[in-house]
Amino acid sequence: MKKKLLVLVLSLSLLLSVFSACANDPADYPASNTEETKTTQAQTTDPQSSETGGSEHTTDPTGTDPETTTTTTTENRIENPQDVEGEPSFNQGIMIMNDRIMELFGLNETGIANYSARINRLRDNLPASVTLYSMVVPTSSEFYTPADYHTGSHSQRTAIQMIYDGLKDDVISIDVYDEILQHYEEYVYFKTDHHWTGLGAYYGYVAFCKGSGQEALPLSEYEEYDLGPFYGYLYSYGEGKAAVQADNVTVYRPKDYDATAWVYPDSVKSGGYQMHLFATTWNPESNEKYMAFSGGDAPLMQISSGLKNGKKILVIKDSYAKAFLPHLANNYEYVYEIDPRHFEGSVPQFVASEGIQEVLVVNYSLATANPSWTAGYDVIIEP
Repeated sequence: MKKKLLVLVLSLSLLLSVFSACANDPADYPASNTEETKTTQAQTTDPQSSETGGSEHTTDPTGTDPETTTTTTTENRIENPQDVEGEPSFNQGIMIMNDRIMELFGLNETGIANYSARINRLRDNLPASVTLYSMVVPTSSEFYTPADYHTGSHSQRTAIQMIYDGLKDDVISIDVYDEILQHYEEYVYFKTDHHWTGLGAYYGYVAFCKGSGQEALPLSEYEEYDLGPFYGYLYSYGEGKAAVQADNVTVYRPKDYDATAWVYPDSVKSGGYQMHLFATTWNPESNEKYMAFSGGDAPLMQISSGLKNGKKILVIKDSYAKAFLPHLANNYEYVYEIDPRHFEGSVPQFVASEGIQEVLVVNYSLATANPSWTAGYDVIIEP
């Protein structure tokens, strides 16, 4: 009897120990700890977490249900253009490289200092209430040549930065170089001409809007018009080279574009005539298709947009601005253009008479030392 009772007590004790073990939290056991560690390691070493568009698993510290968020890393930026392979040839200082004809650039410290001083002189002659911008556009040789022709004494990036470094603190520099760099693999420069294309000029507009704190009209809001092939200003230097082919001119025009332009011989604004903006058709045989954007260089042009925001900007420019100017009608009620090579008058007086609040000086890099442009500029910026 005692033996049977002892067996019964031992059986009950064993049964209670089993129930006790089953009631414990599984996470308390080594096996569960190992599995959790593996899971944590898998999450923290997931290669997708460091790639663009990768998912990052985050746990709410309050202990509520975890949620999955998608984080995007910094965009893939282009830091430098790739060096182009090939053997260039030269004709009167013009480089023919593969399928491109390009003007060469040489860094001149005296010319750079003089250009900065010219911009600063204009700043001194304008009221403090007028905002002044400086925008220097690089040329194609900065992006489509072997390293020897866009570094060192040929570096336009260095030259442009030196110009900007020499400006007064209250002159706003527009970083068009970086905007072009991010898109240089696109068709942003003509191959037989020294100008940028319609697409390149659009990116110049984007750069200006970024630098001036405005919103650029997205390219998705534009329509494309193909004006056909043309041979640019530089074509004659590379004529006969098998790889050099005709360019093509594409005009990007906003879908809802309400702007008109008038050209005048002087600041009095008399005897003017109307000028097209973003022409959608052109003589297919013409090699003057760059003029389709806003005509040729003129003393003074006034663009009136459909906006009623009271904003007015004056652009002192070279021919690079002709493809850029019409875009400003997306942001300003009035856009004025002055070319120092043709304009006679005083910029400070014109700014005062028209109530202009902003002035932009825009050139491509070679024009900063162009004798006819700088000579005219020196005269018209005086009060």
